[in-house]
Amino acid sequence: MRHGDSFLGAGSSTTESFAGAVTIVGRELAEQHKDPAHFTIGKRVYLMIDDDAARARERVLAGLRRIYGDVPGLDSYPVSGTPDDVARGLAEVIDAGAQMVLLNPIGRDVPEKPRTDGTPCR
Repeated sequence: MRHGDSFLGAGSSTTESFAGAVTIVGRELAEQHKDPAHFTIGKRVYLMIDDDAARARERVLAGLRRIYGDVPGLDSYPVSGTPDDVARGLAEVIDAGAQMVLLNPIGRDVPEKPRTDGTPCR
């Protein structure tokens, strides 16, 4: 906080724990006499969108297991589901204090990338 001008919450943190970190950041900014208007707070969000919410969840969790292994709480990291589900999850991150959201799609092929012929992965 003393030397920086931003905070980015980890993708491997829940929205709830991010909200707690935002509170700590705010308290520290006050102690450092820093103007919060000049300090950006953001959060990386691992996500997967699919019309089939269960398939989106399976895909994002498979990708996260490739990154983190089978750690406790991993299923609470991502935002996934239908477009409406993901919009709600992202709104929760913003309501928790994120001014900037880094969207990080994750899937079975971490990250899932378009095919070389330009068609999207399914």
